[in-house]
Amino acid sequence: MTLDCLETGTTALVVATQGADAALLRAMGLREGAEVTMCRAGASCIVETGSTRLGLARCLTESIQVEVGN
Repeated sequence: MTLDCLETGTTALVVATQGADAALLRAMGLREGAEVTMCRAGASCIVETGSTRLGLARCLTESIQVEVGN
């Protein structure tokens, strides 16, 4: 599933970043193995990884593969 599919409050692990902005996303902390929480879902979402909150457009969140734990 991709990051844009997460509901607010859901935490997942990043399993892959794809596309032209993959290196930029990894530099911002959205790298494989990082835990990410959806703080606000939508076309422009806010996610938290570690102690950092990031605002991301849907075109970026669609390129981040995540896995929700059980």
